[in-house]
This record gives sequence, C-alpha cells and structure tokens, in this order.
Amino acid sequence: MRLLAPAALWFAAAIPVVILFYLLKRKRVVRLVSSTLLWQKFLAETQASAPFQRLRHNWLLILQLLMLVLAIFALARPYFSGRLAGGNLQVLILDASASMQCTDETPSRFEKARAEALKLVNSLRDTDRMVVLLAAAVTEVKQSETSEKSLLRRAIESCRVTDSPTRLVEALKMAESLTRDKTGAEVHLFSDGAAPGLSEIENKGLPLVYHLVGQRANNLGIVSLDVRPNPEDPSRRAVFTSVANSSPDEQKTEIELRFDDQLLETKSITIPATNTTPVVFLAAQPRDGVFSVRITAQDDLAADNQASIVSVLPQPAKVLLVTHGNRLLEKALKAAGKVELSVASDVTESKPNFDLVVLDDVTPAVWPRLNTLAIHSMNTNWFSSVGSVEGPAIVDWKSTHPLLRFVGFDNVAIMKSLVVKTPARFRRARKQLAVPHFISHLHRQRGRLAEPGVGSSQPASGQGGRAVSSGAQRANQIGGSDVSGRHQARARPRPERAGTGVWRHGEAGRLSPRPRHEPDGLLRGPA
Repeated sequence: MRLLAPAALWFAAAIPVVILFYLLKRKRVVRLVSSTLLWQKFLAETQASAPFQRLRHNWLLILQLLMLVLAIFALARPYFSGRLAGGNLQVLILDASASMQCTDETPSRFEKARAEALKLVNSLRDTDRMVVLLAAAVTEVKQSETSEKSLLRRAIESCRVTDSPTRLVEALKMAESLTRDKTGAEVHLFSDGAAPGLSEIENKGLPLVYHLVGQRANNLGIVSLDVRPNPEDPSRRAVFTSVANSSPDEQKTEIELRFDDQLLETKSITIPATNTTPVVFLAAQPRDGVFSVRITAQDDLAADNQASIVSVLPQPAKVLLVTHGNRLLEKALKAAGKVELSVASDVTESKPNFDLVVLDDVTPAVWPRLNTLAIHSMNTNWFSSVGSVEGPAIVDWKSTHPLLRFVGFDNVAIMKSLVVKTPARFRRARKQLAVPHFISHLHRQRGRLAEPGVGSSQPASGQGGRAVSSGAQRANQIGGSDVSGRHQARARPRPERAGTGVWRHGEAGRLSPRPRHEPDGLLRGPA
C-alpha cells in the first residue's frame, strides 16, 4: 500500500494530546453538602498533591482516538498499485438507408437495429471505448471515441432513418482506418445487407461483426422516373418510369400517373421475380407542374411506392443574329425550333437581353458578355499562304468533333473554298480532296470562346443540307427551294478571308474528282 499524501501523518501527533486530557485531574467545584459519606472517593482525589491521575478504561477515549486515526488515514490517501488490462475499441455502424424502414421487423428494421445497438452499449466494460457511425447517403460520426455509456446511448437514440440509398462502403472504410493496428478492435454493423459495391472492402482483414436485421424481401419499388417531350407529339410529355420487384415471387400491381394531384392514367403491370419492368405514360402538360407515379401494392416498404418529378415547359431561346444578310444562316436558326430570332447589323451593348449572340462576318463595336458564337469575325495571321479552289469534294468529316457531332455533309456541295497551309497546332475537323476546309481552333477573346476563321459551307439550291452550329443540336434540314434568284441578286459580295468557304447560288454540281498537286505541296482541285 502506498500513500498519495504521506505528509498527513504528521497529524498523528495529536493522539498524545487527546490522551493527556484524560490523565489530568479535573478541577472540582466547592459545594456545601449535608454529609461527606457518599463523597469519600472524590475527597481522596482532592487531597492528593499530584496533578495527574491514573488512566482508567474509558469508551469515550477509545472512540475519539479511533476517529482521529481514521481522519489521519483518509488525509494520507492510501492506494494499492497494480496492473489493469486496457479496454478494446469498438466501432458501431448503424444503417439508416430507406430499406431500413421495412416493417418485416417490429416496429421496423431500424428500430430493432437501434435496440440491439443499445444492448451492445450496455455490455461494454468500463475500459472499453466505442465510436458510433450513421451510414446513409453520407457517413456521419454521431459520437467520437469515448467510454461514457451515457454519451453513446444519447448518440444512438438521436439517429434517424432516411430515404436515401445505402453507401456502406464509406462507413466501412472509415471504420477500417479507426481500427487499423489496434489489437482487439471490432466493427459491429447493424444492417439488412441491401448495399451494393461491398466488393471494394473484400480481403482487407476488417474485424467485422455483422448483425443482420430483416426477415424477408417483400417489396415493389419505383427505381427510376424521367419526363421528356414526346418525339411524335411535342405538345405532349412522355413519362418514363421503372418498377423493381425484389421478392422471389411474381407480383402484380397498378401504377397511377398524376399531374399536380390530378389522376391522369392507371395501368396494370406484372413484374417477374427479382426483375424490373419499364412503364411509359403519354400525357398532356398544360402548365409547369409535378408529375407523380404511385403503385398500389401493399408491401413491407412504403417509402419507394411513390415518386415525383418537376416538369417545366421549355422556354424559347432568345437568339440575336448579327449579320450583313446571311439568309441561309437565318433560316437555319429559325428551323431549330423553340427559338426567338432577332437580326441586327451590330451589337451596341455588352449585355443584350438574349441567350445567345451569333456573329456572322461581323466584328462588333461592343463584344457581348454572354454566350457568343463568332464566325469569321476577326482577321488573323495564322496562315502563311492563302489560295482558292473550285468545287472541292468532301470525302470524310470528324463526327466526334464538338462542332460536327450533329452535322452531316452527305448532301452538301462546296463551290469554292480558300486553300490554306495548316499550322501544326490546328486540328482538322473535316477532310476533302482539295483542302482541309474546316479548321477548329478555339480562341479566347476577352474572356469568351470565339471561333475566328471557321469556314462556313452552305448547301446548294435544290439540295437539302444541314447548318453547322457549336455545341448545340442544330442539325436542322434546310430546303433549297426557299432560296430564290431574288435573294441572289440582293446578296452582297463579301471579301474572302482565310478559312472562309464561299458558296454561289446556281453553281452546285460542278465538282472536280481529279485533284492536282501544286508546287507548294498542297492538293488542289482544278480551278
């Protein structure tokens, strides 16, 4: 035994003082009595000359000495030293995904898992430590490492089930980092096992103790929902959904489509065991609103029996075309659909009220600070030599290029094109027998992506063609019958610049299949 405060033993000097008080004779008070017969003993004491008396047996003295010794012993704080085994770390993971709301357990899978977790906390030793993790769409640390059972119980009781999917991999990876290189550590997982992607933690030696919750798989659920314009009738909407059957038996149910709580249609479907069945609805949408689908089957999980999606009617895009009279480009933009097109000869403000500005052979006075497509808008010094060729034939184009992924050149004829010697930093977007006609080089001009020097090929009269655009779906067929001789007469000749294709009305079909080599090494067609 050892003492934490051995200096308190100095209080033991008070023990002789207490005994001394009992050795001293008492001082008697003189009283007048009628007889001294009963006071002979006390008379003998008063007649003695010594101030001390013989110590007699006295219970009060014994009690006082015992209390003094105990007080001194307490002040000295004695203790016994020895070796105590340390506690183990336990990581508790509670699955809070939507599947834990199933009612095949009483009252639900999550409540049963919570009760089992509280029992585990009660069984901890005083030296054990525990971490509480809540696993749902993200992993949340509900309680850091502690041995206080009251804090652990409070953390588990504060956990709530969610409607999110299960992502147990993140929680298990966090538990693996907490228990790494710790002897006796354990990871306790309370889940129904409905979690994909667990192969990532295989063969990692995780000290996992799995507590299975759930008795059966009796559930029908809506697993996908999307709404798109009906390609056959743009005034109607197509609602795509899928219903999954997780039970081992074939299930039948009815599925309802509602728009803003108004029932539109009901269908009866049969879903094979452990399979998924797609369902398509066609419905009119008079305004912006919410489409909802609901299945009427009674199963163990009600959270996935209904799904909703917001559907907003498309608004027309406001496009400003700045050009000197390119009627074909104007018709191409109008044919895109859902486009409010305005035509101007210049841009006078930096932020016009448009969604897109298309610059066609125009250098604006003020560059717009919004989405801008610039075609041949500024001169460059990229090319060392410039020539021209008549009727080059298109043999191939790079359909994966961002400019050409929605464009086809099967019905396009080029009457005349400039011939340039391509620098090494340029990329060829289309191949033709005479010249790399389309050159794709994105140039940043005042913080906006522009496409200077891009060639613009246009379809000949009487043949269908497709207008070229950047990054958006603008492969709209343009009929050549809309182009008349009157338009040809009004067209103003434009200077030919490097990289710009020139098309003249009425010269379609003059293609030369026999290119020739020039002294500068370029492959050209006959003039």
